Amino acid sequence: MQENQKKGSIILNGKRLYEIEFLHSIAFIGVVLQHILGAYARRGTSLVGVYELSAIAVVFEIVRFAVPMFIFVSGLLLSYHIESYHYQRFLKKRVFTILVPYCVWSVAYYLYNLHLAGPLLPFPGSIRELLFLVLTGSAGYHLWYVVMIFQFVLITPLFVRALRFLQTKSYGSKAWWSICLVFVLGCLLILKMEPLVPRGNLFGDLFAMYRTRLFFSYLLFYGLGCLCGRYYENFCRMLSQKALLFWLLYFFSFCYGAIKSIAYIRETGTLSFSCVSFLNPGVALLTAASVFALCSLGRKVRNIPVLQRIFSFVDKYTFEAYLSHAMLLSFFSFRLQALFDGIPLPVFYFVLSLLTITSSLILAVILKKIAGSFPPVLRG
Repeated sequence: MQENQKKGSIILNGKRLYEIEFLHSIAFIGVVLQHILGAYARRGTSLVGVYELSAIAVVFEIVRFAVPMFIFVSGLLLSYHIESYHYQRFLKKRVFTILVPYCVWSVAYYLYNLHLAGPLLPFPGSIRELLFLVLTGSAGYHLWYVVMIFQFVLITPLFVRALRFLQTKSYGSKAWWSICLVFVLGCLLILKMEPLVPRGNLFGDLFAMYRTRLFFSYLLFYGLGCLCGRYYENFCRMLSQKALLFWLLYFFSFCYGAIKSIAYIRETGTLSFSCVSFLNPGVALLTAASVFALCSLGRKVRNIPVLQRIFSFVDKYTFEAYLSHAMLLSFFSFRLQALFDGIPLPVFYFVLSLLTITSSLILAVILKKIAGSFPPVLRG
């Protein structure tokens, strides 16, 4: 299996995988929409009524797949490069492409939030607080993802060894499906057991506080990505044969989440996005099916040249745009409120969505060009 990358594109056996670029792109757009919907819902009951909150909940369920999709694709991409995998090179590249930008943006968010809050804190106190925020992914509400995904970077040798071991075995289809089933059940068991960790002690309290930042909470999506990427042709055949099933499960997942969220709104008058969570085993399984459904859509979209070019462009800058979008969302939200006081909220957040996505990508292009001007040793 010959694998390579050219100008940021994903190529397998000499064939460019536009569907992976599509998945990256919609995951990024989905994350941005989630955060904008969250900002909309937090405007307060005096501005956002029950029916609007219900509409927000419904739209949120459509894009709930976004974070699991990112994780799934990360595992899938690891599998693409497994033949030439070398841990030291892999780690060095990820440090420069993930960890360094993350640290820079953590400082930027810390200073931006201090600017919004008022005068800067005393310098020594600020440094201690900043280090804590960087380590926990708390400088920005979206930066937890980088802390979590880098844990997978650190333990990739375990996944690589497992995949290489499986590659040496001549398993039949029944044995292969049995292995996949055991893996999925093991991941679901982890999710089931996590909430049972005893509280009232240092470990239990820290675990409860940072559970969403720990890699094993997302092992199902990453591991499935690794398996699907390692046996990509078999995965594509499965998508062709089972696409309807996956779309039905996606629809069921959407209905389940929307109904449960709307029921919560009616009971409390508020919206909680966490009342339906893919850290719940059943929801996690339905979310995985949603990811597969969108993978089948990606296989269709890749045959449309115009969409190919759009998603190929977005794919190149998703990580940089992800890092910057929360700050730009905040910035444009304040500016739009000042300029268009009294504008209907649905129109306000629609315009905010367009501005945030577009400006994040433009800024990502600029920053990537600046980074490209540094010597290769400083770019990993």
